[in-house]
Amino acid sequence: MLTSDIFQMINLVSNDRLIKSSAIFITLFVVLIGIFVGYISAIFVYTCYILGYITAWSFVKYPNKVTEGLQRLLSFYRGGISIKNSLKHSCSICDDLSCKRHQQNSTVTPWKHIQISKELNDSVERFYNRIIE
Repeated sequence: MLTSDIFQMINLVSNDRLIKSSAIFITLFVVLIGIFVGYISAIFVYTCYILGYITAWSFVKYPNKVTEGLQRLLSFYRGGISIKNSLKHSCSICDDLSCKRHQQNSTVTPWKHIQISKELNDSVERFYNRIIE
């Protein structure tokens, strides 16, 4: 399945004029880098170019898996706590500690940790007071 997708992508690249011209331009650029700078730099630039195509293709082909992977990556770097770890108390509906059905109760207040500046808060308050008057 993956090889057929790769051949399909190569076929699409060869048929599209803009992508073909950009691929030729990058290839010529890499050859110039290889001649003047060094072949390791050229290999690095061309590898990044190919990995960029693969990344864009995976974003289009598997959007759900990519979204899930990016959320995991962001939560890892932010030090975020997953929903399973944040649900330490028992479920208020079924009284189960590992309830997956009623986890939406933990995200009922998404605004809980938002920090709003005093200026913004005062502006919004004045706006609503004008509406009320």
